Amino acid sequence: LNLTGSNVGMTNMNAIRWIFFDIGSTLVDEEEAYNHRIRDMIQGTSITFEQFSEKRIQFAKEGYNGDQKAIEYFGLNKTPWHSEDEVPFDDCEKTLRTLCDRGYQLGIIANQKPGAKERLDAWGIGRYFSMIASSAELGVSKPDKEIFLQAFSTVKETEFWA
Repeated sequence: LNLTGSNVGMTNMNAIRWIFFDIGSTLVDEEEAYNHRIRDMIQGTSITFEQFSEKRIQFAKEGYNGDQKAIEYFGLNKTPWHSEDEVPFDDCEKTLRTLCDRGYQLGIIANQKPGAKERLDAWGIGRYFSMIASSAELGVSKPDKEIFLQAFSTVKETEFWA
């Protein structure tokens, strides 16, 4: 962090060695997986997809976990997540390759069900990540700072920018 001169608050890009990513809605488009789960939850009820989605968005805007609050509001049971519906965003692989080519180490810190590494490999992007901190494997989820501390200790860096 440069605290002098006209670049106050700007980082020295050469000092950045690691870039950490989330997976869902960052590298991977989860929209169809969300939609699939909603369709499964409301199946056999009088709740429409639009009603559930509107309530989910309303709760999220109020600062809640929109999905969980909507599930509770409608008295539904959370159904399994459909990872098979997740797809990497179109520019994901190109972006990761460019960052690696420029010398950055890439990592993952994500709330994921077991098998995050295998899914990243199946999508053809696992090779870009030097470390993966997944909540399922670590037993701790974001926003708990412990997941970040475990990830950062894994890379054995004393200085990095994330």
